[in-house]
Amino acid sequence: MERKYLNMPKIARILALTAAFYTAPIISIAQLTVEMDGTERIWDKAKDAYEKKQYALAMNVLEDYISASSDVNSDRHVEAEYLASLCALNLYHKDAEFRIDGFIESYPESVYVQDALWAIADHHYKRRHFKKAREGGPGFTQDGGYVTYPNPINACTPI
Repeated sequence: MERKYLNMPKIARILALTAAFYTAPIISIAQLTVEMDGTERIWDKAKDAYEKKQYALAMNVLEDYISASSDVNSDRHVEAEYLASLCALNLYHKDAEFRIDGFIESYPESVYVQDALWAIADHHYKRRHFKKAREGGPGFTQDGGYVTYPNPINACTPI
């Protein structure tokens, strides 16, 4: 009689383990929603890293997203190209200016073009390349040798 009680927990354990092994794949698939496919997860990881100013990680993940993206003219693809070029600029990569110029040539009608021009001009200004900053930035004016930023209030008033 004692053996019968010893075998019961063993059988119960075996049944529990087999049930767990059979239901594990179903549970893991059921956790993902349609919106969180592979490219969506890459995009969320890239945006999160960029917002936390982890530019090296963000640039690598954005490059992964760009290569995984199927629609080159989608808003997210354009934003990924823009953010990757800004990451290169913030990391002081040698090809940062080339990336920004390539972005501007590839997407001249993008909403990010003015921001990209501003970022490259600000980058030159921070590196004390004042002549390049004056030439590169939109809205820069020269008053007595000083580079001044435009007044946003006056920029919106009709002429």
